[in-house]
Amino acid sequence: MLGSSWREYETTLNQPDLIIKMLSILSLWGRENLGRLGWFVSDPHSYEWWGGFKDPFEIGVSAILVQLSRWEAVDKAITRLRENKLLDPYVLAEVPQNKIKELIKGVGFHESKSRTLKEFSLLIVRRGGWGAFINRDLDEVRKDLIRIKGIGYETADTILLFAGNKLVLPLSRLARRVLSRVGVNLPASYVRAQQILEELIPEDLGSYKLFHAALVSISKKYCRSKKPLCTRCPLQTICGFSAKHLKT
Repeated sequence: MLGSSWREYETTLNQPDLIIKMLSILSLWGRENLGRLGWFVSDPHSYEWWGGFKDPFEIGVSAILVQLSRWEAVDKAITRLRENKLLDPYVLAEVPQNKIKELIKGVGFHESKSRTLKEFSLLIVRRGGWGAFINRDLDEVRKDLIRIKGIGYETADTILLFAGNKLVLPLSRLARRVLSRVGVNLPASYVRAQQILEELIPEDLGSYKLFHAALVSISKKYCRSKKPLCTRCPLQTICGFSAKHLKT
């Protein structure tokens, strides 16, 4: 049953089944294509969804680094951190920030992100390690994360879902672009928009991870801000923007 958040928004979005249609398309397309785009469709509880990573702390670090950055640059930074044996919260918390900054150079905003990584590591250490940190109430962990400068709702929720296996759906600007063009015009408020989507998407880790991964991938590969490749997009058949764009 749809909750109050959705009912309040029905007048703006007249086709609540649009999300269901999207899910059907994304599920099929995602399982066939996400592996070629850096995601690993796996067991819902597996960490490997996120770039094949096996360690939750590494996922958290890369989720911070990938903000406004290319994944290729993040991958190189993660490799350098790993080679220097710094991908451990207890180790990274003790490393001078300047060293972190040098190792992640090439990633956008690397100076501010070096500070964020330092604070992220210190937080986990203060909480008694990754397990003690993440195995708490979702809202408590989320509040801890967004208190860190450089971690907003989207990054916090990405860490919670992919590194913590918490049932929370990240809503990225890339996903918003796809949703908006298809015809799902969500409110500006991150929290309200997230509530609406979570009421419509099956409440399980696999669905949340696939929905996020597929929308981010489609946004980057096809639904670009400039020169979108509508004819190749798997959502073309239900996309209002595509219908208008291809007529021009």
